[in-house]
Amino acid sequence: MHANAIVAEGALIKRTLPNGLRVMLLADHSRPMVSMGLAVRRGAAIEPVEKAGVGALCTEVMQRGAGDRDALAMADAADALGASVGVDINFDSVRISTSGLARDGDILLEFVRDMARNPRFDEAEIEKARSEQLAGLSSSLD
Repeated sequence: MHANAIVAEGALIKRTLPNGLRVMLLADHSRPMVSMGLAVRRGAAIEPVEKAGVGALCTEVMQRGAGDRDALAMADAADALGASVGVDINFDSVRISTSGLARDGDILLEFVRDMARNPRFDEAEIEKARSEQLAGLSSSLD
């Protein structure tokens, strides 16, 4: 390992799947934890000015229910595992991430998959998230 290296040489595995998805794997078997995520190279920078904040609203709602799980079921499932699940947006990208115990890796991967491919966008959750964002904006103006 190089003196300035954070990761042992060769420990980071990079592959490109046939569908073009780039996958990176860094295994550290000294801990029983797993963290995984999915990043898309499109972020708030592509929002038109008149729709500023839509991405933030969408990413907030994506973590409030996906697949067969509504907001409560999603939160309960993550809490039962002691896992964290989140979606965030920045200027350049949107990232879905989760972490928890390695033994729960399959369900954590399911969380990421469902949030990416099957977000529920339940009307009630959209309205709650919208109200929370408006309250936050109003508060910051004070």
